[in-house]
Amino acid sequence: MSIVVPDRYLLAAGAGDAAYNLNAFDRALISAGIGNCNIVKVTSIMPPRARPGALADLPFGGVVYAAIGSHTSNESGRLISAAVAVGFPTDETSAGVIMEGSFDLPALEAERQVREMAQQALADRNLKTSRIESLVIEHRVRSTGSALAAVLLWKSI
Repeated sequence: MSIVVPDRYLLAAGAGDAAYNLNAFDRALISAGIGNCNIVKVTSIMPPRARPGALADLPFGGVVYAAIGSHTSNESGRLISAAVAVGFPTDETSAGVIMEGSFDLPALEAERQVREMAQQALADRNLKTSRIESLVIEHRVRSTGSALAAVLLWKSI
């Protein structure tokens, strides 16, 4: 068995509306710039020393790991949001944490919550926080809406 340890990461967020749940989610992926990747959902650990990457690094059809917060609703007028936060420890040899969430909240409150969750997750591991990066999106549903925020992880070549 081969274990892949990603060395790149990227925060992405998008929203979309469509007649069907899956099409709304797909439009949110496209809006986030990651609609042409194959996403494999993972849990929430940031590998030590991972560095920021760029959308241009992701080839069409490539398999990319991601921690994803997403929310889909068919309730017209409803405000939905999704947010992610990455907590980086002061000890660069330790893993960081990724927290993701889906909310019926405005963007600022959703982002506040995932940032708090990241800080708590580092503290639970007896790690001091160096910094937290976060990204959030909110969407007012028209027919069927989807909001997603993700932290993508991959191994550079």
